[in-house]
Amino acid sequence: MAGAAILVVDDDSVVRLSIERAARAKGIAREVQFARNGREALEWLDHAVAEGGSRGLMVLLDINMPEIDGFETLEKIAERPALAGVPVFMLSSSDAPDDICRAYRCGAAGYLVKGTTMASVHDILDFVDRYLSQIRLLPPAAFVEAKELSQS
Repeated sequence: MAGAAILVVDDDSVVRLSIERAARAKGIAREVQFARNGREALEWLDHAVAEGGSRGLMVLLDINMPEIDGFETLEKIAERPALAGVPVFMLSSSDAPDDICRAYRCGAAGYLVKGTTMASVHDILDFVDRYLSQIRLLPPAAFVEAKELSQS
């Protein structure tokens, strides 16, 4: 997983537990963090930026959640300059074209449809693993530094 922190945002405790078990089976449990809604996700991401760590970040974001839904969360992530390079993949049980189009309009890097089996959870983590092995993520601090340099 190339040392990236993966934030899974989903209000469904069964989904979170399934992802946690699959991550443990793949030996990447320490890379995966969880938030139950958009508010918790934004707090976690803001804290990660404030810490200034050296790890890249990736987000798997559910759409239908209480407090702040996935679309609004995605828009709020896009408004934060330090999170400009963080890939956010929507993770939803919906395969409605309207949801998919809206996700991409809001800036999603991709759209993954949740299945109902443990195999589908493993497939999602396999995708994440392949994705992270092929791209290079920068920590959020790199985007803040780049913006400051471009403004001077």
